[in-house]
Amino acid sequence: MKKNYSAFILAALVIPATGLLAQGRGGGRAGGGGRPGGASVQPGGARPGGGAFNPGQPGGARPGGGAFNPGQPGGARPGGGAFNPGGPVPGERRLGGAVVIPGGRPGVRPLDPPQPPPPPTGGPVVVTPEFFDPLLPGYGSYGYRHGRVIVVPPSVIVTEPDVVQQEVVTETETVTTPVPAVEVKTEEKTAVAAAPVKAGDFQLVLLEDDSEDATPAVCYKAGEEMKFTFSVNKLAQNPVEGKLFLKWKRSGDDGKVEQGRTEISAGQALTLATSIDRPGFVRIEASLEDEAGHDLKSKFDGGAGAEIEKLTQAVPEPEDFDAYWTKQKEQLAAVAATPELKKIKAKQDGFDAYEVKIPCAGPRPVTGYLVIPSGAEAKSLPAKVHFQAYGVRDQAVPDGVPGMVYFDVNAHGIELSRPKSYYDGIRAQLGHYAYNNEENKTPDTSYFRYMAARVIRAFDFVKTVSAWNGKDLGVIGYSQGGLQAAWAAGLVPEITHAEIGMPWCSDVGCAKAGRQRGTCPDYQPGLDYFDPVNHIKRAPATCLVDIVRAGLGDYVAQPSGVAVLFNNAPGKKRVIYYQNCAHAEPNALSTPVVMRTEDWPEPDEK
Repeated sequence: MKKNYSAFILAALVIPATGLLAQGRGGGRAGGGGRPGGASVQPGGARPGGGAFNPGQPGGARPGGGAFNPGQPGGARPGGGAFNPGGPVPGERRLGGAVVIPGGRPGVRPLDPPQPPPPPTGGPVVVTPEFFDPLLPGYGSYGYRHGRVIVVPPSVIVTEPDVVQQEVVTETETVTTPVPAVEVKTEEKTAVAAAPVKAGDFQLVLLEDDSEDATPAVCYKAGEEMKFTFSVNKLAQNPVEGKLFLKWKRSGDDGKVEQGRTEISAGQALTLATSIDRPGFVRIEASLEDEAGHDLKSKFDGGAGAEIEKLTQAVPEPEDFDAYWTKQKEQLAAVAATPELKKIKAKQDGFDAYEVKIPCAGPRPVTGYLVIPSGAEAKSLPAKVHFQAYGVRDQAVPDGVPGMVYFDVNAHGIELSRPKSYYDGIRAQLGHYAYNNEENKTPDTSYFRYMAARVIRAFDFVKTVSAWNGKDLGVIGYSQGGLQAAWAAGLVPEITHAEIGMPWCSDVGCAKAGRQRGTCPDYQPGLDYFDPVNHIKRAPATCLVDIVRAGLGDYVAQPSGVAVLFNNAPGKKRVIYYQNCAHAEPNALSTPVVMRTEDWPEPDEK
């Protein structure tokens, strides 16, 4: 079967819109409540020029739109997605199997008649192909088309699951077993050409199984063999000589770690076969080297999952979790939420922009940029709040989003539009914030306490903006911003759509269940109050939880934590896992696998 890849299109709902803050609401109800690359490389080589999707664009970027927009905090595009395609692509284009549809009504055009998913029978159901569009009215999201969709039944939320009794794996511990976890299988090699090999001459690719009965990367059974078949494409135009080697490492949520180095040649297929005997993920890291061990700058970082719908959080939530957050909201309500707004020049014509400062509990206020279409009428527009990734930065004025109230919030409540020396000083002052083990022993001393308060207060403010329609309220964030977006979904009852990417600190105590951890702070009891897997349980059933990016090679926000977050979400939900993707935008060789509930809305649903 021919592989179908993802296509992204920008959907902008333009609505005439006047006014800024709603009359009579004062300071708000205090205390209230990419474009993925999709190249498939077949045995025998990829497309001319190296097999990467659109090789002349950095990072496999879409023609006409430029690469991923690094200027947006957290890698997020204001108002609707993780990627900035730079506007509609003129005319329909077929790129590597994808259909890119120009402007107009957002949606996707199937190449084949859609097939309705069969009803779930208690476990995941693979549907291929599947056609859908995640658009929500006014959210300016993107349309997707994938060749692998896994439909899962609604989850039953366990508020206090038992701790899984497994061996704890430390960062320095390597567990070996008498039987190798990885079996290396090679096919007959092809002859190499002649002249010295160097970085850039070859490209390592994962060959995908396009057969009807192929198992998606996140749908293996415990104990089932997982295969990773690699090939090498020759990119050099001139003949080259010298041996190539695949350096690989296998690790997993079973504690097993193995590594090796195997000779490979251009055009040769080499398969790493492994398995995992419990629900969890396996990680495969691979790279090309020359005979002397020099890195040839072509890498793979991905993996696979087994019975991931059975994963539960490693540490039960605190018994006083709800009581704690009720108290935090009461303390926040005692602080008047009167905003200060300073009008500034917007980046685009047709928009009004403001620097915003709002008093908040804790040492700093909420600060950020508000951008609204000029002339927006009262109660006419949806609203979305964006939260930033980890770090301290000079926050730029964001792009305006047509038909959208958009608030871009600073992670730390620091001042805006200051000289570089100011941000350097804040960066030095905060250091590696949130990583202090002593502070994280209790929630009241954790750095996250007042960051979460600023998340709540940001929505207190947005709900007073007169152009907000009073019903469509979204949140978006990636990495640390994904953590904050999950907080918002659980702490702000009016939220209708949570767009979460690479959520940091999910299942922060995962090592207690023997699973691989990300680069989150060391587990301390105070962090349980900020673990997004606890907050997402409290998202309204009417809130669509859209985990738009999860890398199978992402061990900043480890995939097991993302799976627990998805499993704990109570309502309509979706997660998109990317093969060969770490904690970054999917690259030209990343391929997606989607899991969603059977009630995920169709494009025309309101």
